[in-house]
Amino acid sequence: MPHPSPPAAAAASVDRLAVAEAQAAGLDIHKHQMTASVRLCATGGAAATATAVFRTHRQGLGELVAWLRGHGVTAAAMESTGICW
Repeated sequence: MPHPSPPAAAAASVDRLAVAEAQAAGLDIHKHQMTASVRLCATGGAAATATAVFRTHRQGLGELVAWLRGHGVTAAAMESTGICW
């Protein structure tokens, strides 16, 4: 069964939250790989996303940092599984 659409007021509040950070990333950390997704907001509020996968060793971490910096990321949220991090 499809989820009902939120009321207009709720949808407006979600839109304001979505642009609280213009260049934000989400990181999903596993034992052998890290998946990073970046939300890129242009002037005017249009958004695009980019996703990449990195290995969880020193070189992979450096590549992740360079990739995030290259996208101008200013905030990130990380979710990790187990005791890896």
